[in-house]
Amino acid sequence: MSTEAILVLILGLAVLLSWLRLAVGHRRAPGPRWRMAALVLLQPLCAGLLYLTLVPPEVTVQGGTMTVFTAGAEAAPARPVGATVLALPGAAAPEGTRRVPDLATALRQHPGTTRLQVIGHGLPPRDREAAEGLAIDFEPPPPPAGLAALHLPDRVAPGGAFGVHGRVEGLHGGEVRLLDPAGQVVDAGVIEGAGGFNLRGYARLPGPVLFRLEVIDADGDPVEAVPLPLAIADAPPMRVMLLAGAPSAEFRHLRRWTEDAGLELDVEVFVGRGVGLGDGPAPAGPEAWGEFDLVILDTRALGALGPARRQALAQAVESGTGVLVRLEGEVSASARALLADLGLALGDDGRTSEVAFPDVEDAGVLRARLGPGTADAPFDAALAGEAPPPLLRQDVQPASSDAVAVARAGSPDPLAWWRPRGRGRIGVWTLLDSHRLVLAGRGDLHGELWAEAAATLARPAGRTAPHIGPQARAGTRMTICGLDADEATVVAPDGSRTAVLVDAAAGPGRCAAYWPGSGGWHLLQSGEGAWPFHVWAADVAPGVAAADLRNATLAMAGEGASRGDVGTALPARRGPSWPWFLAWLAASALLWWLERRRRRP
Repeated sequence: MSTEAILVLILGLAVLLSWLRLAVGHRRAPGPRWRMAALVLLQPLCAGLLYLTLVPPEVTVQGGTMTVFTAGAEAAPARPVGATVLALPGAAAPEGTRRVPDLATALRQHPGTTRLQVIGHGLPPRDREAAEGLAIDFEPPPPPAGLAALHLPDRVAPGGAFGVHGRVEGLHGGEVRLLDPAGQVVDAGVIEGAGGFNLRGYARLPGPVLFRLEVIDADGDPVEAVPLPLAIADAPPMRVMLLAGAPSAEFRHLRRWTEDAGLELDVEVFVGRGVGLGDGPAPAGPEAWGEFDLVILDTRALGALGPARRQALAQAVESGTGVLVRLEGEVSASARALLADLGLALGDDGRTSEVAFPDVEDAGVLRARLGPGTADAPFDAALAGEAPPPLLRQDVQPASSDAVAVARAGSPDPLAWWRPRGRGRIGVWTLLDSHRLVLAGRGDLHGELWAEAAATLARPAGRTAPHIGPQARAGTRMTICGLDADEATVVAPDGSRTAVLVDAAAGPGRCAAYWPGSGGWHLLQSGEGAWPFHVWAADVAPGVAAADLRNATLAMAGEGASRGDVGTALPARRGPSWPWFLAWLAASALLWWLERRRRRP
């Protein structure tokens, strides 16, 4: 029941009780009928005037256009068209323009606003909710030269590769460089076409680190440098079961990679007649298979398992274990049937084709990828500019439409595929001779390919980290989702602690809001877990901030235009209450005077 309905009910009961009191009093001491009639009529009249005083009726106001200046307004081509012109915080506005603390305040002061003209980069997050329901006119200024978009993972496993993607505006012919925490160039790319770039870096030891992205113009002069925060998670080692139908160079180098990566490894190589060599026989039941996060086997080993163990492996996949099947050449009909029973039906088998990988021209970049080397195996600078050897792949992919490509490492062709089955994933590896990369001195590419495939298919870690909003910026609200406790704590770089509460209206996402006051590394503590995250200073990457404002405001302008096609009613608001109060006061005074006259002997 609404507040207005409750108020009507209370006033109605008061009027009925007043009439009952008047009837009883008139029967005991009769008075003039005109006075009794006036008292009876004044009771509901006073109640109605009191209701209108507390809840004034709505009145329609005349709609109008409001112009607001935002950050970047000095470069905007648009000119004010609204009768009301205001400036939001941080905006460079013409002299004499009245400033307001936020858009909500401006709309409360001007309730008749139906259209909003935005001049500048766009509305910040704090003002977007207030602008909902308004038609928005927005013509953004030209984007500033420099970094305009940036995407990078917030967490990566030690030893793994990660991608840095983005876009640069207005610097055609320039260069972007990715530098590791020691200042060594890890990757670089020339700015061409639409300005997009795609760089790769490599995580080393666990912990929070800061890479750096440098933007250079065509003359070689630095334009800006942006810190790239990366939390290298110290996750427990993955437990892997490696099965092979026979010894081979591919199996030997794969086993060497798993050992170098620090994975917990169990190995079995089938040598015929049911005999296997290694750490023991392959598991026989789904519980034993389920102890492994990932199972890597070739097609011959899959056939050697036997029906019972293959069925147990399929049940383990349903429970979360990942399986990656290595192809060794053309897939036979029997191998296709075994893969289909496991949940990975293959499409038409094509021919083998060559896969080429890009070379690395800069010796410093190659050194950063391979490492400085050792006394027994020193770094070979001659590898710079030398293309890695082409590899062979089997042109085959899963027949299911939900199959996903993985493991590209700079190649345009997918080198592995996977699809979900239950809570696990099953995939197929199409490269036939990836070990040749190690023989050619490019063990980094070999490890990158297998690390990406293993991380994608393996069972995920038991506890997932909260999702922290990307590219958090000082002075701007950020969201933290996936909290497992109702209250968490954020420790700022200066040691101050701030409690953040989960918003009950956020639903199953369990999200909370946090306003960082300064840039630097922060620490989120929730339950028994702790996760570092980085906050940019307010002046870092201004082009990225401007692009975010522009995109969000353009989206709101498009929604406002679609609503305007349907038609927008004139806004309404509560009218003034003081006239009703004066009328109630006069009626109450008259009622009081009549009551006094009735009680006088």
